Amino acid sequence: TRFATSRGLTQVFVVVPPTPVHHPAADPDTDALHLVGAGLHAEGIAVSAAGIRARWALDPRPFLRWIHGVRSEDAEAPGVDAVHLDVEAWRLREWDADRQRVTRGLVDLLRLAREAVPDLPLSADLPHWLAGEPYWPPPTGVDPSRAETPGPSPGPAVTTGGAPSSRGRIRPAGG
Repeated sequence: TRFATSRGLTQVFVVVPPTPVHHPAADPDTDALHLVGAGLHAEGIAVSAAGIRARWALDPRPFLRWIHGVRSEDAEAPGVDAVHLDVEAWRLREWDADRQRVTRGLVDLLRLAREAVPDLPLSADLPHWLAGEPYWPPPTGVDPSRAETPGPSPGPAVTTGGAPSSRGRIRPAGG
């Protein structure tokens, strides 16, 4: 809190580790988030819980446990003001083998996040080249005519913008 107030910050993004599967009700990380959040809120600083697990793009169940942990239902401990996702799915080994599946999983995760926190601002870090990644056909149960923005048309699984491989090297278009 001192760091944020001394630098005139108005919003802090707090990276919150995933809630442990073995005992989600007693997670010291989310308890710490609520303690930090209370101190920041007392100074008028907004708190965003930041989630950074790339694997959520392939299995969103841990995300749902995480979001439940960062949401406080206690009026005395207001919890977070927003949720921010920095889920770098292209760092997964599966990225090189099946970009379409991983990209579709990331899109699904963002939709799921919006449903999980309809009352909070939701933001995400996404690279510009991700728009060129194929993820069609759309996920099951999604009507493409109701999509917020048109998706890329079906086509080869090669990007046109030079996206990184999961090993961090940039692959040129067509390569």
